[in-house]
Amino acid sequence: MLELAVNVKVLFSFFLALPFFTSCNKIGDQVAEPDMIDDSEKLVVFEGKVTVVNVWATWCGTCVKEIPALNEIEEKYRDDPRIQFIAFADESRDKVEKSLERFPFHYRQVANAGSYISSLKTRWVKTYPQNLIINEHREIVFERTDDIKDLKKDLINAIETALHSLK
Repeated sequence: MLELAVNVKVLFSFFLALPFFTSCNKIGDQVAEPDMIDDSEKLVVFEGKVTVVNVWATWCGTCVKEIPALNEIEEKYRDDPRIQFIAFADESRDKVEKSLERFPFHYRQVANAGSYISSLKTRWVKTYPQNLIINEHREIVFERTDDIKDLKKDLINAIETALHSLK
């Protein structure tokens, strides 16, 4: 009986703390506009465009593995003014630039973006890589975290749907 009382107390404590750990986004949530300047020194603006976001890390093998497919997608839509591609890394600009020398990644890169990356998380714990599509109203319309199976096909389908819904 004592064990049950202890377990109930632990469970109750967990549920009291749950709001502090469940700050996660889901499909349909609106994301904040980043309060930062990217390497080209232009404000990253989501409003009015479809934005394909990749959150990655230089040390993440899966992140590096998906770069060629992401580059192919970016090349497919490169000349479409209704869409933009942005990658966020929480590492220093120097570290990201060195990695990009080895693994060219065609998205606009934003380094030192740790706090903004935290605001994009869609799970209790931040995992890499994370791919999002944000519509012109800054709403998440697609999310894929740490699973690259069929990523290219799924991203293209979601991009086409988001572009079709643009006014």
